[in-house]
Amino acid sequence: GIRKMLFEPRLPATYSKIQTAINTQIVKFMPFVNITGVAILDDSSLPELGPNNVIVKVNYNLGQASGEDTLKITFSNN
Repeated sequence: GIRKMLFEPRLPATYSKIQTAINTQIVKFMPFVNITGVAILDDSSLPELGPNNVIVKVNYNLGQASGEDTLKITFSNN
């Protein structure tokens, strides 16, 4: 899971692993959820976050009949 990557360097390769882990877990445990996007944001894309803070945004829907929604999780050193 994502916990293994908690102290990994903030590199595109690490973010790619996080995105893959999220997609894999959703497919395994919540197959009715369609992931339409996963974004990892840090202080390079949002300077106001400050160092050692990351936002994970997951865009999803529950099928064609439902609209898209976003789950946003902030990991902070505060």
